[in-house]
Amino acid sequence: MVPQAPPADFGETVVVAWKDGVEAVRAVTAAAPFLAKAKRICLITVDEGDHEDKSLAAMADYLTLVGLTVELSKIVPKSDTVGEALLLKAASKPGALLVMGAYGHWRWREWAFGGVTQHVLRNATVPVLMAH
Repeated sequence: MVPQAPPADFGETVVVAWKDGVEAVRAVTAAAPFLAKAKRICLITVDEGDHEDKSLAAMADYLTLVGLTVELSKIVPKSDTVGEALLLKAASKPGALLVMGAYGHWRWREWAFGGVTQHVLRNATVPVLMAH
């Protein structure tokens, strides 16, 4: 998905929204060509406070093993929704492409109650690559 006015330096930074799940793994796999050409890769997770996600470090190790330099980041959404926090983080990076898994919950649940995928689809200001 690309907004009306994509940045000229598109793909310079790849921001990977990481959550332990098959959707995020598929998104990282689909983004491999972009990851290979990026100057910066930011692997971010949302601190949901309930437990430490060890898969974030594992994904960072994997990307490092294939020769990519990765910076890790954890965001804590304040009054923002998770989707808004991800978009703000991605928009703060030059030439950002946001890579994320989509529909980690049932689609009807996201349609009825909203969710991260729906929020990003409706409000993205940066290019987004999603995978389910």
